[in-house]
Amino acid sequence: MPKQLHEIKHFQSGTITTPSDTDIPEDAANSSLNVDAMSEDGMLKGCNNDTVIPVTSSVTTTASTSYSNGVTSIEVEDGAPFLDIGYITFIDTAGTVQTLRYTKTDPVSSHDHWTINFGWIGSGGLTDSINIYQVDSSLKADRLSVINNNGTHEAVLFDDTDNKFKKIDDIHANRPIATNISSTAETHSSLPSMVNNNKEVHIGMGGGANDEPKWIGNILHGQYGGSAPTGLQLTDAKLLKPNSLPDFHKPVSDGTHIYGFEYGSDTIWKLKISDYSITKRKLIVKDNAQSPSFTAICMGSDNNLGVIDTSSIDYSVSGGVYQKGSGALGTSYPIILGTWMRIDRETLSITKSGFLRYTQGGGQNPFPHWNSGNSHYLVTDILEKSSYLWISGGVSPDSDTASAATYATQIANNNCYMFAKATSNFSTSGDVILNGDATTNDSVGYHLRQNSGSDERGAFAAGLSNNESIYLKIPKVNLVDIADRSDVVGILVDTYLTASQNGITRDANDGIYDGSAYIQTGAIIVHTDRAMIGSGGNSARIPSADATYKGGIQVLTESSSDVSYDGYMKGVASAEGKLLISVENSSTTTNSDLKYVTQPNSISGSSSSAFGTLAVASTTYDINEARPYLKDNGSNVDIHLFSGAGSGRWMSSTNTAGTIGADIFTVRLQSEMDIILTETTIPSTHSSGKKYYYKFSYIYDGYQESPLGDVTSISSTGKLIEIDIKLRTTTSLSKRISGIAIYMAEGASTSVTPEGFYRYVDTIDLDNSFTSINEDLSGNPDWGSYRNKIYNHNGIVSASYEARTGISEILENTIVNYGLSTDLNNQLFVADCYHEELDDASNYLFKSQPYNYSQFNFINNFLILPFYPTAISSFNNRIFVFDKNNTLKIEPNNLYIESSMSGLGCLSQKSVISTEYGMCFLDKNGIYLHDGQRANNIASPILRGDSLHSWENIDLSYTPTIAFHNYNKSFLIMFKTTTGVYYAWEYNIVKQRWDRQRLFKTNSFNQETAQPKDFMLDKNGELVWNVNGLFYHINSDKSNKKSWDWTSKQMTMNRDTQDKSFTNFYITGSPSGSLGTNINMNIDAGNRTEVINDGASGYTNFVLSDNKKGKKAQWVLSSQTGTIDALGVAYRLLKNSSG
Repeated sequence: MPKQLHEIKHFQSGTITTPSDTDIPEDAANSSLNVDAMSEDGMLKGCNNDTVIPVTSSVTTTASTSYSNGVTSIEVEDGAPFLDIGYITFIDTAGTVQTLRYTKTDPVSSHDHWTINFGWIGSGGLTDSINIYQVDSSLKADRLSVINNNGTHEAVLFDDTDNKFKKIDDIHANRPIATNISSTAETHSSLPSMVNNNKEVHIGMGGGANDEPKWIGNILHGQYGGSAPTGLQLTDAKLLKPNSLPDFHKPVSDGTHIYGFEYGSDTIWKLKISDYSITKRKLIVKDNAQSPSFTAICMGSDNNLGVIDTSSIDYSVSGGVYQKGSGALGTSYPIILGTWMRIDRETLSITKSGFLRYTQGGGQNPFPHWNSGNSHYLVTDILEKSSYLWISGGVSPDSDTASAATYATQIANNNCYMFAKATSNFSTSGDVILNGDATTNDSVGYHLRQNSGSDERGAFAAGLSNNESIYLKIPKVNLVDIADRSDVVGILVDTYLTASQNGITRDANDGIYDGSAYIQTGAIIVHTDRAMIGSGGNSARIPSADATYKGGIQVLTESSSDVSYDGYMKGVASAEGKLLISVENSSTTTNSDLKYVTQPNSISGSSSSAFGTLAVASTTYDINEARPYLKDNGSNVDIHLFSGAGSGRWMSSTNTAGTIGADIFTVRLQSEMDIILTETTIPSTHSSGKKYYYKFSYIYDGYQESPLGDVTSISSTGKLIEIDIKLRTTTSLSKRISGIAIYMAEGASTSVTPEGFYRYVDTIDLDNSFTSINEDLSGNPDWGSYRNKIYNHNGIVSASYEARTGISEILENTIVNYGLSTDLNNQLFVADCYHEELDDASNYLFKSQPYNYSQFNFINNFLILPFYPTAISSFNNRIFVFDKNNTLKIEPNNLYIESSMSGLGCLSQKSVISTEYGMCFLDKNGIYLHDGQRANNIASPILRGDSLHSWENIDLSYTPTIAFHNYNKSFLIMFKTTTGVYYAWEYNIVKQRWDRQRLFKTNSFNQETAQPKDFMLDKNGELVWNVNGLFYHINSDKSNKKSWDWTSKQMTMNRDTQDKSFTNFYITGSPSGSLGTNINMNIDAGNRTEVINDGASGYTNFVLSDNKKGKKAQWVLSSQTGTIDALGVAYRLLKNSSG
């Protein structure tokens, strides 16, 4: 047979690992490593080496003497804590940045120096005037992003080792330095998800309840005329509203957290005692989408919360008669007093609930009140004790300034009722009915009532025979736990009986009768037990000369003989044998006085007992309507005080004994904003006879707007309204806040809520127009300085808050916790979510408001996914959501699923990337390239065959990561073999071929073997990858190539079954190494030894030294450093043995 020549000279097909390699293209490799896919046609050569960006730590030293180029060790000063093995970087005398790997040996005994040994590769010498820095090899970029700040590329990274964010202010500086921007370890349940927008990085920390999203970026404005902060700043992403701490109606606690709400609000707060931090707050929306109005709270025996919501009151009051519908009250018409709820203290979610109803036979009026009034009974305090829930409440009066004649009638006829109901009635969801009939055991046999326009005032209906006036004050929070009796509670009453009140003159028979005399001044604890329940009528009321009382009265003695409490009592708490009462200060009504005494023991019968002189603090405290909570602390107590009105404040004192000093309290938290509204004498467009409501929001980053804060209102006579703004906690105010937006709504003069939407008034910049004021109240306590500005509003408003922001004005938390994110059309899309107002948002997809990546209208802009997602990505104007086996294509504007694909998914967020060439993603079964219409599995050439490197054999303990290498126009897919080695499969877009590359090799360093972390794209699209503390510029060293391997298919010359005689082998180009070592031939899968045959090069024409016969020949090229243009095999076909 004549000799024939088989040549390979294009090398376009890359690597194909399929099992039958005789069927792959002639120019394909059965296996290859580090072959440049973008080399000139017809050439095999190695990829460019990588280079290193030497990011350093602060560890530095200097050389102790001068050295020349070529040295392999230097001595450095002692005291620099260099690692035993690591990297150093310096600029040599030629101006070249050198980054070298070193090992450290023991100090030289004759002097205190260290010897640093390395392989020197440099262009210039080293002198003792040059600083030597240690490269921070501990730096782990588990997540990595870069911000282009006007040409300066600032890197942001998250290190999962210490759970901190770090920054590199300029990744292209001669010696970039990484520094922490997290002061403490960050909370996260998954590796952060980072999306860049507008010189900011928006960061999801996971889909857990405590995974608060973060924001890192450049803040371009200062506050109050100051300079803008320099460098990258880390803050929470949440847009907090002003007044982030509310007034507390009544604080309760499980010993670890304090819980409470602002009276009438829809939000329950949870505050951590140990560090005084807000750990959770929750807006609870009922099934009918109506926000609740909480008015009473207690801690249950199971350490969960009991609350009363009075927004569901359902009965009418007409002319003093309570009715359900059009019928009179009766057993068939139980009225609804509100909704009772049990709330889990951990999740703040409702576990049980039902209506709280009242019924009473005979159609009689259950709650006497002003004859002309139509007010509802409101539950304002509850206390769970033993196996009963005690319920206290009252009715608001018509007036506090009535004439003497009507005033006496009002005082005699308006009552506040109290109930006790077995807790077994609240063990399951359902209605609970309070029965007011005298034969039942629900209602307590004495009546208390509210008697003024202020919600805090009240009076006993004492049942006096002469029906004379009694003027008392009963706080909303009034139930007292009497420690020594499981079936006894007390109710706190403040006698406030002046010599003359509203034209009524006090006489000797006015007051509360204690069995021997009428008590006219002082605080009183009225004791009652369930033996009084059901007695009904006047016989069960507070004792008078004409009535028998079945409980006991205790009087707190004071030195004053007349009005003991000029201000209203606001709260009461007891613990560890101590009782604390807070009282409004008589001179400064926004301050509180504290009364402290031994906790009373129970008494009974028609008797009274004085239980000690109150320990009165020597100062008044700067906290409005203080609401106390006492925490047991051994034999002493910790005192926590919350403001009940005005600005939200929390102060506390630990280990308090028998007295309260002037300076024992420490500031814990306070609201950021106080607002005072005052009407001027200047006419405006405000309408006389209306009430105006004002709310405020913060402007973040110059363009994002927080939810609206708390409301402040004023009645108008048609004049210009002065808005006095005080910004407190100025040092802790988020640096992102650049201004305050003002909104106004209006209502009738008697309204309690506005009748329309809040509309925009103006935005005030946080500039130097805010005056700094130091409020010197040291020891009371000192709440610090604040900033003050006066704004005059003429009544003009424009668009509503919702029209401006796209967010409902009732929403209080416009951020969601998330673990996955992507953006499209200037909106952030997030998945793997949590929101405190949703039961389970783990399979929700949310989108932000346009341009505002920290603002989500979570009640409107969401999609419930059919599965829990593993990754999301934006591509071709659509959002793609994956789990490990499914893919959804979602229309982003209206959030609906356009199509779905089963059987292909995505392993993780690291396993998908979108580019102009398509979206590449992978699962355990394949690698897919989506072209906008369909997903094509491009992994077929490398799916099987190679037992170590093919896709079906990779080690999934390391999640494969996809990057796009713009220089090579390739997708790089980092993976791990079962032997623990990290490689990258490279899919070239231009040539549609696969090649395998081992990254992280420079001309100076040995091959890096540690686990790769995250990557980023540099200023010109270069790929930068972090591993073992170093940042590698992938394939950026154009002067130095990686050594490469290439193994051809088993060539049969289209004659698979016919024997051949392989006579000669040819190579053109500049191959390296030696025959038999770096250049080998396999005949029928067996290695043959080559023999040099033609001239000096030894490569262009050689033969085999032994058996040349076989059916298949295969080129095996290894550790090559040159280039190859073509490969040729000369052969003869042999006759088959059959003849």
